[in-house]
Amino acid sequence: MGWRDIKAGMRATVHETFKIPAVLLSATPLDSNTEQLAIQFRLHNHQTPLGEMPGTNFGMGERLEEDPKIIFWKADLELASWTLARNQVLSVATGEAYNIEFVHPHDIETVKCSVTRLDAEDTAGLPLPA
Repeated sequence: MGWRDIKAGMRATVHETFKIPAVLLSATPLDSNTEQLAIQFRLHNHQTPLGEMPGTNFGMGERLEEDPKIIFWKADLELASWTLARNQVLSVATGEAYNIEFVHPHDIETVKCSVTRLDAEDTAGLPLPA
């Protein structure tokens, strides 16, 4: 077993451990043509500092920009014959849903998406995972 096989096994364990159930919606607002898929993903909620120059302390303005990413297991999407696209919505829980902004090129096991968290009032009426 080579390093690549070991790494793939570790990534599968990480995904299995940290996955979150959700309902993936082909479009919102919901209508009779909206497709739904029960799926699981990982959430990386990263904050990027803006405004400061790295390694300095000149007192420049700083702020943190939310930069959430969602990671899907590629085999789950292939099994469901689902293609990710901009403006699809992931409904996670009451008041928590994410809009897909950009689908990054996939790697061997995963597909990463840049997302925006929806305001709680924009999640009203979205289906929730079982």
